[in-house]
Amino acid sequence: MNKNIRWAAGVIIVAAISGVLFTKNNDGDVSKVRTLQVMMKDDVMTMNPIMTTDIYSSQAQDQVYEGLYRYKGNKVVPAMAEKIVKPSQNGTVYTFKIRDNAKWSNGDKVTAQDFVTAIRATADPKTKSQASADAISIMKNYDSVHVGAMTPDKLGVKAIDSHTVQITLTQATPSFDKLATAIIPVNTKNYAKWGNKYGTASEYMVTNGAYQMNGWTGTNSSFMFTKNSNYWSAKRVQIEKVKVRVIKTPMTAANEFKNKHLDIAQLSDEYIKTYKNTKYYHATPQAVVRGIYFNETSDKTNNQHLRQAFGYLIDREAITSNVMNDGSMPQSNAVPKGIMTNPITGADFTKDAGTQFKVDKKKAQSEWSAYLQSIGKIMLRLQ
Repeated sequence: MNKNIRWAAGVIIVAAISGVLFTKNNDGDVSKVRTLQVMMKDDVMTMNPIMTTDIYSSQAQDQVYEGLYRYKGNKVVPAMAEKIVKPSQNGTVYTFKIRDNAKWSNGDKVTAQDFVTAIRATADPKTKSQASADAISIMKNYDSVHVGAMTPDKLGVKAIDSHTVQITLTQATPSFDKLATAIIPVNTKNYAKWGNKYGTASEYMVTNGAYQMNGWTGTNSSFMFTKNSNYWSAKRVQIEKVKVRVIKTPMTAANEFKNKHLDIAQLSDEYIKTYKNTKYYHATPQAVVRGIYFNETSDKTNNQHLRQAFGYLIDREAITSNVMNDGSMPQSNAVPKGIMTNPITGADFTKDAGTQFKVDKKKAQSEWSAYLQSIGKIMLRLQ
């Protein structure tokens, strides 16, 4: 996924809220629901973790694949790896033992080579992967491998034996545990067999997570997640089946929930106000910020003083409380709360970064004056 967002081009205003309607079936005990009916807002483009660039494919893959680690709430816990690893050699070398009971949905054991295959393929320029490679790009020799100056086998990853994978980083990275949650293996045998077809449809997939994906042709808008009996922690998976439909219009989602064709429906802003006071409504903070963005191609608006003037003038509290009124929270940093914590103190990044903008009319006027001076004007009307 492309994460190179140019925050400097605008003014951050709010951190978004995801509004969800949740059915209170079976006294609200989701463990009693054997088939859950859910929706996605857009189509799944690929189920090949090496090639993923969009959020909806990532959401689907989260149900069927599992990396070295995973999140349990905000905490990183072991997944395919037996335990959380302490790095050696000044924090640059991680040696992971893969669970002995980790299996693919076809019964194959998950091996160290499955991780090596996926990591090398992501870095290999011949693969033409556009997937986010935050965890892989900090591995030894990544830059040289990615431009073709070195072969993929020179990348800082290797299989010591069938159950041991070793990763060497360019330098110590305290946040690597979190990044390792995104290191997803591929089934080496079938990846070689299917080639470019891997992950393009249910028939070209094997999974190592809690579910398998059934009935997905690569282009259709409905499919099923079914419990993976070979998953190492299958006993804890209580919901047997999840029926998924792609529903792109908010009105359709709300109506399908009302007619009991959905157990969980995602709402757009205009429907949150309608349902927020009902027993079915649940609000979940999103890792999304919204704001005002300026035309960078114009010399009149591509100006830092202009953006800072707006930054000091906008009352974010008033906008979220009186205008939006959907649960969104005032935001003065480019990074929402809950995205990253200080690996030493555990403090949220936004606390360490501090508040960038508060309403300050004097500072806003000062920045506006500096803006007018920089463009040689004494007055300007923006439309």
